[in-house]
Amino acid sequence: KSSELNRNQDYRIQLEGPLLKNKLTFFTNFRFQDNKNYLNGIHRFNPGDYSDYTRSDSSSWYSEKTGDGEYVPLAFDKQISFLGKLTYKVSGDLRFSLNYILNDFESAGYRTSVNGNPGARYSHAYKYNPYGMANTFNKTHLLNFLTNHTISRNIFHEMKLSYTQNDNSSYVF
Repeated sequence: KSSELNRNQDYRIQLEGPLLKNKLTFFTNFRFQDNKNYLNGIHRFNPGDYSDYTRSDSSSWYSEKTGDGEYVPLAFDKQISFLGKLTYKVSGDLRFSLNYILNDFESAGYRTSVNGNPGARYSHAYKYNPYGMANTFNKTHLLNFLTNHTISRNIFHEMKLSYTQNDNSSYVF
């Protein structure tokens, strides 16, 4: 469908509130983006197809075309972002927070930068073999624990513990 090729979607939802009155609160933010942009190709060939045009007699040329002929976006990006936070207030001066952040990003085609995530470069050579172009994948998980203790109006101390996992890759399929 041509209407599907150029669509850009952006969905967001945010929820927050108390779980236990004056003690435990939560905050969540979720965003999904699916941007297909304007560069499109035709799926005529698959990466494993074989062609031979080396002979001077064109009747002996060979070309394998196992694609389905569908239009495929050549420059796209998909991103899922999630932030979740739980805060437990032990007393008026002591509180604990647990945060989790997920960024899951995939792109192909020409992109300079999306939220600091570089994309792959678009190549017109893949217009009939769109699945032969490498995609870029970036996934980050961040988990952090925070303790905040207020001693007086001008004095406080914090302790933060964090764990981060980054997976960055680029490959075909």
